[in-house]
Amino acid sequence: MKEIPISQARPKLAELVGRVARGKQYIIAQQGKRGAEKAVLVGLAEFEGMKRQLEFRALMQETRTQLRAALEVEQPLDDDAAMELANRVIHEFRRERRARRA
Repeated sequence: MKEIPISQARPKLAELVGRVARGKQYIIAQQGKRGAEKAVLVGLAEFEGMKRQLEFRALMQETRTQLRAALEVEQPLDDDAAMELANRVIHEFRRERRARRA
């Protein structure tokens, strides 16, 4: 990822946006009163992908919290333990559904 000063980015913004839309990434930096300030310029498709990843991670965290509460599990869950608990819940729901149909 290439870092460029804001003074160079400003006159070339249209060109940078075109490059970013095609997959490039840039860090735009400026010296401010609080020191160096930086921003990342990425394409919309890449940004939306990162946003979906963050939303998925939040959903997984929420699911883990709900599983722990529903199953009265007190310790934190790693990925494997969370998947195992999710499988147990799914099998239990399926068993209950089959019992109601019978």
